[in-house]
Amino acid sequence: MKKHNKNNPPQPSIVMAIPVGLFGSVMGLTGLTLAYRHLAHQYAFFGKIASGLNIFTLFVFCVLTLLFVFKWIFFFDKAKAEFQDPMTKSFFATITISLLLLPLLLNQYSNALAFYVWIAGVILSWLFALYMVHFWIETKHIATQLTPAWVLPVVGTLNIPPASVLFHGQYLYILNLTSLSIGMFFAIPLITLIFSRIVFIEKLPSNFMPTLIILVAPFSVAYLAYAATFKTLTPFSYALFSIGVFIFLGLLPQLMHATRMLSFKVIWWAISFPIAAMLNSMYSVAHLSARDYPLFSHALLIVTNIGVLLFSLIILFLIYRTAKGIIMRELRCFC
Repeated sequence: MKKHNKNNPPQPSIVMAIPVGLFGSVMGLTGLTLAYRHLAHQYAFFGKIASGLNIFTLFVFCVLTLLFVFKWIFFFDKAKAEFQDPMTKSFFATITISLLLLPLLLNQYSNALAFYVWIAGVILSWLFALYMVHFWIETKHIATQLTPAWVLPVVGTLNIPPASVLFHGQYLYILNLTSLSIGMFFAIPLITLIFSRIVFIEKLPSNFMPTLIILVAPFSVAYLAYAATFKTLTPFSYALFSIGVFIFLGLLPQLMHATRMLSFKVIWWAISFPIAAMLNSMYSVAHLSARDYPLFSHALLIVTNIGVLLFSLIILFLIYRTAKGIIMRELRCFC
């Protein structure tokens, strides 16, 4: 039997190498699928791409779920360590957020199935959010453990309203208001703390620099949640939209620098959903402002269409590098 040495370490199995943060790919792919649906409303031939992405995203989620279940069964200690690590614990919210977003795709096939998945996502999102609030309060932390991923568990509740438009219920409005309120309440102090850590205490580790784009998501998703709840463009909702775009433009140079300087890591998938959420919020603003501000709406549509096509190239690169990493057994750790 061939022995491994330090220069030739044993390669981990595919199951053991799958990090929880890889579910961020489902979030990004879902956002891209929804963006292509908007494109299909303008140019019908994009409808086939949207349908293909719909199927591919559901396939990716099923495969990742199966692999992750196997990981908890056969590599329990490694999975448990990932959950207990303050730097990666928050990324478990990518699973619950995926369950909140997937109904927007599943509804193409079964409204009932979409509803049950959404309900599971709502329950698990609230339970995990409550658990994380307890964990933050109960456990002593140091500033260097604070990363942009901390916004995911509680602010993830902002993803509840968008899919609620698919269903009918007397109390959906109350649920949406509650989710929007609590998500925004925690977003503000968490983002303030993260900026304080970066500016005054210590920069993020280089591998975590791409996750700064996560700070775009609370405002873009909050806008989408607000639009889904009230179905109108108000000064408050436009402010949420504008803040998200401004943060993205402010962080874009750091993102471009980090991705040029660093080798590929699974954590790069963290950039996908915030960008997708911002693009979908841009489509929504363009639609809701078309009657009163047609020139602005038309210009925003053009910019967003170009953004979606560029974002598609980013997603293709992430898919290629992730597939290569899995095949070559390079995904030894999340970051």
